[in-house]
Order: sequence, then C-alpha cells, then structure tokens
Amino acid sequence: KLHDILSGEFQIAKGAISGRESRLETLATYLVDGQKRMLTHPHKLDEAKEHQEDFSAIVVDTLPVEKCLKERQEIVATYLNYLGSRVIGASMCIAKRNWTLVAEMSVDEAFASVREMQRKSVALASVFGVLIVVSGAAFSLTITNPIKKLHHGAEIIGGGNLAYRVDIKTGDEIEQLANEFNSMA
Repeated sequence: KLHDILSGEFQIAKGAISGRESRLETLATYLVDGQKRMLTHPHKLDEAKEHQEDFSAIVVDTLPVEKCLKERQEIVATYLNYLGSRVIGASMCIAKRNWTLVAEMSVDEAFASVREMQRKSVALASVFGVLIVVSGAAFSLTITNPIKKLHHGAEIIGGGNLAYRVDIKTGDEIEQLANEFNSMA
C-alpha cells in the first residue's frame, strides 16, 4: 500500500484527475530507513524485480538521506542518486521512524522544459532578427534610391543637359525637391 501511495498508483485507482496527467518518466519517490535501506522501491513492483530482486538490500547513501539521518535536515538539491545519476530531489525526515522520504527526478528531465523554451526563444529571436534586418534594408532602399536618382539627375542637369527631367514619385519632400530641380532646369 505504501508503494501504491508513493508511486501515484493509489491516486490513479481512486480516479484523481492529476493521476491521469502524463507521468514524469524519471520521477522516483521512495522511503529509506535508519540503516539507509530502501523500504519502498521507486518503480512499480514488476519493474522493481527487473532492477533488483530484494530492493530492501539497496543501500541509499545519498545527500538527502545523510542530511536527514545525521542532521535532521530536509533538503532540495541536485546530487547523485543511489544509481549514480544526477538528479534534483527533495527529502522529508520522518523523525519518529528515523525514515527519509525522497522524491527525485533526473536533472535532464527537470530542466527539459527550460531548454525547450530556450531553443524556442533563440529561434524566435533569430526570426525577428532576420525580419528587422530585411525591413531595415527595405526601408533604407526607399530612402536611398530616390536620393541616388536625385543626385544622378542633378549631375546631368549640372553637366548642361537642361532638357533632362528627374522622375521621382515618392509623395514626400524628395519628390518636391526633384520637381524644383525640374523647374530650375
């Protein structure tokens, strides 16, 4: 029964909505006694048999167990679990029984959503960066091309070809300036 409660099987059997949500793959919750022996296995019983026949023979000498047994201190930290994998975990000291309740998951899974958000942010920033560069280039061309045309027309008119007309249709001050050049010519 204790395994069912800690693994979430109990809440699923009782029809809890949260029990139907996607379960985390590396989430492990288990109890450790005062001799650092595992009282409940973090996996379902059929999976536990694959990992080790007698899970009470598993010695859990990890940071949360040490802190709880020696200093009566509950922690939330990253550390190496009993299998040697890097995990983020939390502990709860059950002082009357001299037990430690441990809940942990792999660091990779814990921070997967953060990494995914970083990837999406970089992709989005890249797209916006390209859009800014392209729109900046297009905007600069709408300003520089008429000015280049006006400069070219001024050189031709200044060179003595008074029949030349500068043809700029921008609807702004540059078009007005081109019309004045044409009038002067």
